[in-house]
Amino acid sequence: MTPSDPKWLVRDFIFSLQGKNRKYAAYKQFVEYENNKEISAFYGAKKLFSVLGGDEFIQNIKEYIAKSDNEKSVVVQRRSTDDVISFLAKYFCIDAHDIVTVKKGRKEKNLPRMFAIKLCQDLTRQNLKALAVVFNVQHYSAISQTVCRLNKLIIEDDKVNLQFEKLRDSLMYEVKI
Repeated sequence: MTPSDPKWLVRDFIFSLQGKNRKYAAYKQFVEYENNKEISAFYGAKKLFSVLGGDEFIQNIKEYIAKSDNEKSVVVQRRSTDDVISFLAKYFCIDAHDIVTVKKGRKEKNLPRMFAIKLCQDLTRQNLKALAVVFNVQHYSAISQTVCRLNKLIIEDDKVNLQFEKLRDSLMYEVKI
């Protein structure tokens, strides 16, 4: 270990598993064991592409980037909390009041509210204190706790993940026709 190595980097143990002779070569072979030619070429390249994908995809991205801002067909939108809440109320066919009101003692998760809180945090410039006011909670930590619970749910439940991504993308991008 050299003085510039971070404390968490413990490579001597890994090297010891490789044997004393040729430990660096053995480690390299271990790391590259499942690498195919494409991965090796990618990491061995001197100048890396900023876009990865098939040839057609890369060409489409290059053409899109070459267009002026006026010609681009997708624009990332900055949203207000009202935009997000109204969109979700309409999407879930509920009243916006049901999204911003705390309901004590509910056993089931209030997904529209959870989605609204996370999307407001992601898509608006509001800080946690401002979001606490919007969502009628006494302390801003309730906002981060709700986001943490939703993040966990997104990881555990593919349906929730897909629904969240669909909602986020619908709010984030406005397609100009």
